[in-house]
Amino acid sequence: MSSPESNVQLASDPCQGNCGVWKLPTEKENFKKDYSVPSFGADPDMEGTINSLKIAQKQENHDLVMGTADSKAKWKTVAKLAENRYDMNPKLDGDVVSTFRHVEQAEDKLGVTMVQTQSDPCWGESCKMYAVDEPPKGFKKDYPVPSFGADPDMEGTMASLKSAEAITEHKLEMGTAASK
Repeated sequence: MSSPESNVQLASDPCQGNCGVWKLPTEKENFKKDYSVPSFGADPDMEGTINSLKIAQKQENHDLVMGTADSKAKWKTVAKLAENRYDMNPKLDGDVVSTFRHVEQAEDKLGVTMVQTQSDPCWGESCKMYAVDEPPKGFKKDYPVPSFGADPDMEGTMASLKSAEAITEHKLEMGTAASK
């Protein structure tokens, strides 16, 4: 298994552009050009594909024609046809329409708004609406819980973070004055 630092790119490639490490040759450099390359014939896989096409065309008594004016007139990209464009304002399903109507009728009858249109007024520590009563007397609390060590997944995450910090030469800070 490879190490985490080999699988994660944490910064942009420092050699993007002209850094000289993987420099492409320039015209000034002396290297062989326009040399002859021996031909060993067509690629056997391509020959097989072309032969397969010929066999299929003969079996179907039909020639495959692509990229010609006739083929472009016959075959269209379906997604580009005007009649297939997505309707950005579709008609609502009947169930949705009746649900909206029933909600309006219930709101009128009960005199309340059933759909939440603003944020929850009872949010945070000041809200006592959902307060929990004290546990009953004799309820077990502060009992010892055995420790089976750190969670292996968390150990892996922490090791990955340590590797990333070493590679980037930057310490991740969260919840501190420096991180805000």
